[in-house]
Amino acid sequence: MDLLKESESGIWHFWITTETDGDDGIDKTVKKDSSKRKVPIHQMLMDAGFLVYLKRMQAAGVKRLFPEWEPSRKRASPAAEKWFCALLESMELRDETPGKRIVGMHAFRSTLLHRAKNSSPRLDAGEITGHVGHVSEVQRGYEGQLELLNKQKLLEAIDFKFVL
Repeated sequence: MDLLKESESGIWHFWITTETDGDDGIDKTVKKDSSKRKVPIHQMLMDAGFLVYLKRMQAAGVKRLFPEWEPSRKRASPAAEKWFCALLESMELRDETPGKRIVGMHAFRSTLLHRAKNSSPRLDAGEITGHVGHVSEVQRGYEGQLELLNKQKLLEAIDFKFVL
């Protein structure tokens, strides 16, 4: 995964692929070719100072977005997931209710998909998460990926109900 700024649109985004240089402690894997994708960074993160943080990490020469969490089992996420689960517990946000579960890192992806599906009008966020639905490989090849500007519009249309 890289963080890049698209020259045409000026949109900052994550470029998720196995083809970029990464931390030696991480085994970069992409399950399917359709998982290679550009994911725009939500404006709320930009407003919260994400680029300042990113530039600080780049100046420090780190290759992981959150270097304080050491990789485990060649993955970047185990320590972050452990921290996040503990945070949910400490804030009494952990929810085991069927259909509303917030128990770990998958909460980010499921929350995005749930909020998109329940938007009015309903939004399909599969192109952002890498879940492109039941479209054949041939059709995906013909269609290509959703343009980054349209992904950003889609992401910004989802109400996450967060307040900074």
